[in-house]
Amino acid sequence: MSVGAVHSVARTSALTGSSLSADVKTSISLVGASYNVGVAKLYTEAARIQTNDRSASNAVGEGSRQGVSVGVEVPYGKFTPFASYSTGTKQEATVAGTAGIKRNNTGYQVGTKYDLSKRTFAYAAAGATKLDSATGSTNSEVKVQQVALGFVHAF
Repeated sequence: MSVGAVHSVARTSALTGSSLSADVKTSISLVGASYNVGVAKLYTEAARIQTNDRSASNAVGEGSRQGVSVGVEVPYGKFTPFASYSTGTKQEATVAGTAGIKRNNTGYQVGTKYDLSKRTFAYAAAGATKLDSATGSTNSEVKVQQVALGFVHAF
């Protein structure tokens, strides 16, 4: 079993003339775990991102996102097929001075890795993410589909 956690805080400030126009603090917390059950490797992670602009109330982009994902990898010879599912919430201001409306998101990804050598593999993956429309708002549902192909080499 493997377990990991990270917490990061970043501050960004901007000046317009001689006055502070932005003082943004972004906190990111992430925890994850994986467990090898022999024929498959199971994994999960949880994340929270909090953004706060201390120079303005409800600045655009201010708010929070959090989510959880679970997945599985199943090695089969040189191939390692994988699948994952994620769910979470997003509440970020899109108009200055207005608190963000909570929206749910879900997504999935499926794909495979192919070992080219001990330190190099190729991968192909496809997935989709959906951000629900917010009740009582003009925000519409957003759907994104993705395809990825690539190579990874470990030095």
